[in-house]
Amino acid sequence: MKSLKIALAVGVVGIGGAMMFMASSENKTEIKENKNPTVITGTPDKRVPVLPTMDSRVGFVAEHDSAAVSPVWQNFIYKSELNEYRQLHAKIFLTDEEKVFRKDLVKNEQVLRSLQELLQTPATDDNSTQMQNAALDLLFEALQTSADGEAARVLKAVVSNPTVEDKSVNLETRKSLAGVKAEILFQMSSMHPQTAQELERLLPGPVSQQLWSNVKAQQQNNLAESTLQKRK
Repeated sequence: MKSLKIALAVGVVGIGGAMMFMASSENKTEIKENKNPTVITGTPDKRVPVLPTMDSRVGFVAEHDSAAVSPVWQNFIYKSELNEYRQLHAKIFLTDEEKVFRKDLVKNEQVLRSLQELLQTPATDDNSTQMQNAALDLLFEALQTSADGEAARVLKAVVSNPTVEDKSVNLETRKSLAGVKAEILFQMSSMHPQTAQELERLLPGPVSQQLWSNVKAQQQNNLAESTLQKRK
């Protein structure tokens, strides 16, 4: 199946003192909320960058003070394992030893649990951005085999985290965490459509709900484009 490429940027618009995140496509066309959005069934080929990720976050990350790196990134106990996983994730052919390492890491619940903190901490430089994206990749790989395992628990905890709703939190922090949350919403509902209603119940406020609306609208748009291509 041909991978559906979605490279979205995040815009922040103040509405009545509230904060709304709106996604736009590569050609900057605004995605309008669909009143009756549906969720695409099926598992995406690879992680789809619903919001700024390892490649598309370059300009986004530059907005932060790279000197203000959280101790979370510096002291993460599985940093070496996560970096090795990131390198293996980019490889096409793995040795038998590398396959065993990757398989064991994906099943390691202790490692998976530790990743929750990384997804709830804004990435402020290239290194932390790469670590955060590797954490997402690892959790999404684990999620492929189970909709209710440890990876799912961690990802749902991030979805329910209310930080993006807190106006007292730094705006750049909220934008960064909103990007992570939107990507989780996209991937979980794409891999396991039956979780969509549960994900919606976990949303802690209007910002998270707007992210969910944007994700569903994008999924519906992808489905329409895919159907159109098949007809050609």
